[in-house]
Amino acid sequence: DVAPGPQVVVEPGPDVAPGPQVVVEPGPDVAPGPQVAVEPGPGAAFGPQVAVEPGPDVGPGPQVAVELAPGVASGPQVAVELGLGAGLVHLSLAYLAGDHERLAATAVAGAGLLSRLDHERLAARPLLRVIVLAGQATGHLCTGRLEEAAEAFAAGALAATGQRGCEPLLLYCVQHLALTEAHRGRLRTAHDAAQRALAVAGRIATIESRPAHHVADAALAWTAAEWYDLDTAWRHLLAAEAGLAAVAGRPQRDVYAATLALVRARLLRARGELPAALRALRRPHGGVWLRHDLAAAEVRVLIAMGRDQEAGAALSTLDPRHPDATLLRGLAGLAGGDPARAVECADRVLGDPGLPPAALVDAWLLLAAGVARQGDRDRAVEALRTASAYIAEQGGVRAIHESDVILRRLVREQDLPLRASREGL
Repeated sequence: DVAPGPQVVVEPGPDVAPGPQVVVEPGPDVAPGPQVAVEPGPGAAFGPQVAVEPGPDVGPGPQVAVELAPGVASGPQVAVELGLGAGLVHLSLAYLAGDHERLAATAVAGAGLLSRLDHERLAARPLLRVIVLAGQATGHLCTGRLEEAAEAFAAGALAATGQRGCEPLLLYCVQHLALTEAHRGRLRTAHDAAQRALAVAGRIATIESRPAHHVADAALAWTAAEWYDLDTAWRHLLAAEAGLAAVAGRPQRDVYAATLALVRARLLRARGELPAALRALRRPHGGVWLRHDLAAAEVRVLIAMGRDQEAGAALSTLDPRHPDATLLRGLAGLAGGDPARAVECADRVLGDPGLPPAALVDAWLLLAAGVARQGDRDRAVEALRTASAYIAEQGGVRAIHESDVILRRLVREQDLPLRASREGL
């Protein structure tokens, strides 16, 4: 179990007498209950136990009150370390319970305690910082705060690199960084992080234990699908789906399941199996932030199937302020023989200066298809070249393969930097 696991090892500071380590384990009534028993590890000689009780707003929440048992050396740094120990127990329990809100709150409290720890003490205990960063990052990922998640996972990986005993947490941070960057559309960064995760997993594997890297496989499946490397995408998708049971009951389970559903639907669509793609998207995936992406993907498949009425009903459930909703209205218009509507929707979205790369590509492709259907070939080629420039940055050519047939014809005719996309167009 990784980041955080069911047991946390807390090393006492120099003024704690005198055992080599303290093992922090949940007390017998913790589920989570009113207190956690902090028991000394083998060789510790500071007293029978320390009672760590949650603060007044704990359920368990962001505050932890620490009471020292008789015989324990006191001092502000000792209190901070013991508070960290208790906080890491709560963080571990939140992770194991799959409670991302509690996980995020506890990680924030842990970060506050880390900031109060002496630099020397913190430097001697890199595991503490990595656990807290992994908890923060996981909380961000579960709520769709992808930029913050990527920053925290990257910081956790950096803090764990080269530190003895931190290898499992390094693997956790790196492969979840890969998954996060895939969702951000940073395909090359995601691919590199996933490959690093596979290397870490191979390095720490033993005959008795082979670390799971299914999250890295999910990221590699996503990037390969975007690059339209379908055989590679299927191979990694099947490996990732085999790891679904490993995240059952964990905070990121819904994100993971929804990610695999999106990839499977894209690959099935590439094979022309549109009803199967629709079924993959309609499986229940909980209240994850990816429900918008799942719904938008469903609309695209319905439009491709010619089921206009159902597509319209599904489109009405999307937030009309979201760029995807506007683009999908334009795509529906294009499919229904109204290219002017497609051009209007594309122009409206392109007026937004803060668009992510994927939305920019979709908007330029929609504009190109719309004006091509209106007979304006020159403007269509210009829009297609603009889209190809964005595509070339990350190599995500799937959008070209799923675009209007008139665009695929233009791609074959034009000298565009989309050579990987030309096969099968």
